Amino acid sequence: MAAVGRKQSAEDISQPPSEWAERFFNVQRWTEMPRGGHFAAMEEPELLVADIRAWFQTFRGGRGA
Repeated sequence: MAAVGRKQSAEDISQPPSEWAERFFNVQRWTEMPRGGHFAAMEEPELLVADIRAWFQTFRGGRGA
């Protein structure tokens, strides 16, 4: 099963518990974002990019770009 990363924001309409996602997916990263909502790429692009980079660094052995 493929590894999955999940972003959760306080402003998201739906707030499912992580246990629900873990039942069906191989959740390896669950990030609670401090700001932004469903459209994180437009609302908080720097936060989203930092989280995506951190997620992919786990596959590169923790090395930066």
